Amino acid sequence: MSNVTTLARDWLEAKRAETEAAERRFNIEVQLAAALDVKDEGAITHKIDGYKVTLSQPVYRSVDANF
Repeated sequence: MSNVTTLARDWLEAKRAETEAAERRFNIEVQLAAALDVKDEGAITHKIDGYKVTLSQPVYRSVDANF
């Protein structure tokens, strides 16, 4: 097996691990949002057993001055 083949295989394995970690993190974020108070817009910080958890709901607004 050439070095390039090994690198390509390792890259694919690392990419798969990244995708799985991102999915796991997203699922945890959903559970945190369900367990804690979340504002409709803005951010709220919860201090729980030595952890600081900030949940934010950004709202983007724009104005079309030519309308």
